[in-house]
Amino acid sequence: LLAVASGGGGYGDPLERNPGRVYRDFLLGLCSAATVRDLYGVVIGGESKALDLFATEERRRALRALRLQEGKPADPETVSAARPDPEALKRLDPIGDCLTRVEYSGEILYICSRCGHPYGGLRDDPKRHALMREVPITAFSEWNRYGLVAGVIALEFYCPGCALMIGVQVRRKGDPPLWDMSLRPPTGAGPCGA
Repeated sequence: LLAVASGGGGYGDPLERNPGRVYRDFLLGLCSAATVRDLYGVVIGGESKALDLFATEERRRALRALRLQEGKPADPETVSAARPDPEALKRLDPIGDCLTRVEYSGEILYICSRCGHPYGGLRDDPKRHALMREVPITAFSEWNRYGLVAGVIALEFYCPGCALMIGVQVRRKGDPPLWDMSLRPPTGAGPCGA
């Protein structure tokens, strides 16, 4: 009998994770060399098994370029607004590590925290304005090869400006993306209530 349980995929874009922490996890046997290289973009030198920070930056740059190259508009019906002028923005609240709520020309918008790409207004799911890429579930863990590999896929969502990952969904093959993100702040007092 073999039983494997998973506690979820973690937080944030794997390419943003501290390379030293990824390397430590590798040395502890918590992730494979393939996972370190392909998911986190961390390069470990051959025989010495030393962390190569320069090669890691190059690898991460290449993986971001691949995201932009392979990504397709998540919702082709959605038209993204022009990038707001950074000098005219009033930053209101960060939403995790990848989105920021801003006020621009009297409107509340969500933008990429890294590059300022617009993700739409309050009532819009930011993923609709992202790039989306379908990847096999085995890309996340070698254990997934024992699952429903032929019937289940992962959808990754990226910023079209800088390739920062903003979300992942595991879906049945052929199912559309789930527009499940609502960032409309609650009404009332406080920094989030408008």
